[in-house]
Amino acid sequence: TCTGTVTVKTLTAVAASAAHAAKAKKPKKAILTLATASFSITAGKLKVLSLHLSAKAKKLLAKTHTLRARVTIVAHDPQGGSHTTTAIVTLRAAKKKKH
Repeated sequence: TCTGTVTVKTLTAVAASAAHAAKAKKPKKAILTLATASFSITAGKLKVLSLHLSAKAKKLLAKTHTLRARVTIVAHDPQGGSHTTTAIVTLRAAKKKKH
């Protein structure tokens, strides 16, 4: 069995809060954590994880429509070894259905 975590963060620093932008001339930018999840998987099996975006991530994606993000997967095997994998992805807001 392998256990670990998946973390999705913005690729670049972003100003996540519109309210904060109104208070300051230059909003403070930071790397924003968009989603996290933990997993446990049996050797030789595949698993699908559902990641839920944070409230700030949802607002930012609604405002920008696309976000470049870095996905980091840290897995630990039973012998105590640790394996890290990263990938760069693009998140796109779902198109709204027209009524």
